[in-house]
Amino acid sequence: MMRSQPIKRLSDSNWWQRNHTGTASPTQVEANDLATILIVDDDPTTVATIKLILEGTAEYCVLVARSGPECFRQVEQVRPDLILLDILMPGMNGIEVLKRLQSRPDTQSIPILMVSVDAQLERMATCFELGANGFLIKPFDAASLYQQVRNTVARRRTVILQKHQDLH
Repeated sequence: MMRSQPIKRLSDSNWWQRNHTGTASPTQVEANDLATILIVDDDPTTVATIKLILEGTAEYCVLVARSGPECFRQVEQVRPDLILLDILMPGMNGIEVLKRLQSRPDTQSIPILMVSVDAQLERMATCFELGANGFLIKPFDAASLYQQVRNTVARRRTVILQKHQDLH
């Protein structure tokens, strides 16, 4: 897919102010943004599958962290627009990562989709209570992954645009 304008990233709530040129509306700028997705998963097969699906759309910049601590380092460097977070990881599990991200004012607004082979309703409920925005059960199909990612990023952009409009 050819783009006539340079791609910009939607990486935090100040994206509009950083990218506003004075000639484009928020909707026009939004159409050229490449959303950043952070995959946090220790399974190379899952990571490769998700990357293949999302990068194939040319809509997302995909980053990878293989552990909770690596996730926190990545989030300090680049504020992703969405985190896909595996629950079952060695060391710090995804639920602990979710708790920490939700407890920090600078990261609590980042949407998080939990990813797991564990489909226990109690665990899913816990994730939603802690602030997860969605849940993908492995194995998942490409269409459901893409739709959840697309819808979650679209909701985030709507909230950011609304905040911008409320300021003006």
